[in-house]
Amino acid sequence: MKKHLLLLSFIGMAYANVQAQSDSTKVVDSDPKSYNRWTIEFNAGQSKGIKPYHEGYFFSNPNKHISVDFNHFDLGARYMISPKFGVKMDVAYDLLENQKGSGSKQFEMQHIRLGMQGVVNAVRLFSFEERAGRFGLLFHGGFQAAAMTPKSNDGIPESDIPNSPQNINVTEYNVGVMFGFTPQVRITRAIGLQADFTMNSNVRQHFNWDGSYSAPNNNLAGSLYTVSLE
Repeated sequence: MKKHLLLLSFIGMAYANVQAQSDSTKVVDSDPKSYNRWTIEFNAGQSKGIKPYHEGYFFSNPNKHISVDFNHFDLGARYMISPKFGVKMDVAYDLLENQKGSGSKQFEMQHIRLGMQGVVNAVRLFSFEERAGRFGLLFHGGFQAAAMTPKSNDGIPESDIPNSPQNINVTEYNVGVMFGFTPQVRITRAIGLQADFTMNSNVRQHFNWDGSYSAPNNNLAGSLYTVSLE
């Protein structure tokens, strides 16, 4: 399902990461005591449910080398306790569905996540400020809780998935871990661009990403990768 209006409204914002600074803080690369304590982030990009899937269902289109589909949006806030270490909280929305022409059977999965993470500023940690200039690199990782809700089974007969109903509008709550890295470039003292790669791992996931029940030997594990611009 293509949400053109939503996409157009958010693409422009996806490339801007607006940083909220305290009045007493100034950004000077060469000064190790100078840094932004508060950062507000808005991200838009693509998320892919890596596993598990029932046979005949998948997200990636094997007929395309590169496929960009904006189906991930999140909003977060980061607070740096020191120039090297901080904490981050964000909420994310993903809508996973079969891509047109991929050959996958039709599915639609809504995934809403809340994350709490620690943040490490690698440039500050290894004292690369002067050489890095306007560029930066963050590593982040922590815990997440998520709700996944199958939204569609159009064209999928229940008999096609023995003992595995599509669970339409049934919400499952999961917990897990997440980690990733974020290259940065600062445009002004208050505005920067970021790209982010994050891996989410659920440890209580009974559903496949297509909405059917996962096989018992899957051990309740699920993986979701996200690439976004901030």
